Amino acid sequence: GDNYLENRFFRVTLNPQTGAVNEIIDKETGRQWVDREAAYRVNQVIVRQPRTGDVLPHSESQVQRSEAGPVLASLVVKGSGPGCPQRTQEITLYDDVKRIDFATRLLKDATSHQEIYVAFPFDVDRPHFRFEAAGAIVEPIRDQWPGSNTSTYAVQDWVHAKDSRGGVVFCSREAPLVKLGRLWP
Repeated sequence: GDNYLENRFFRVTLNPQTGAVNEIIDKETGRQWVDREAAYRVNQVIVRQPRTGDVLPHSESQVQRSEAGPVLASLVVKGSGPGCPQRTQEITLYDDVKRIDFATRLLKDATSHQEIYVAFPFDVDRPHFRFEAAGAIVEPIRDQWPGSNTSTYAVQDWVHAKDSRGGVVFCSREAPLVKLGRLWP
C-alpha cells in the first residue's frame, strides 16, 4: 500500500506525514511492537540541541513505494529537517525471512552543536537488555563498574531487548552508539 508493508510475518504501517512507523504487528503472535506511549515513533529522526535539550521540528515527509516483488517489498521515506537538508529512509520486508530492515541515509550540513538520533521505541514491558560489546556480551548496569556511564553504550553488532512475551534484536551496522530506555539528557 501507499503507507504500509505486509508479508506473512509483519504488517508495518507508516504515518503518511512524518514517515515514522506507527505500528509493527507480528502476524504470528498478534503482538504490537511499537510503543504507542513513547515520545517518538520507530524510525523517527530526532535532531536535538545538546545545550538546551530542545528537539527541533522536522519538515513533512513523502512516503513512496519502492521495491515490490516476490523476494522483498519496501517503502521509501524522503524529507528534510534542521541540520539535515536531505533524509532518505527505506523500510524493507522479505518474503521468507522474519526480519525488517531500516536503512537511514542523512545528508548533514555544517550546522554545529546538534545531536541526531533515530528512535526505535519498541513496546517491551520492563525490558531486559543485553548487547554485544567488543569481546563481550554485556547486561547494562549488572555488568558495569559502579559509577560508569549508563546513558550511552558502544555496541558491536546487536542489542537484544526482551520481556516475558518475547523480544527484539536490533542490529546496527554503521551507528554503534545506542541509548537504552529513552533519550537521556
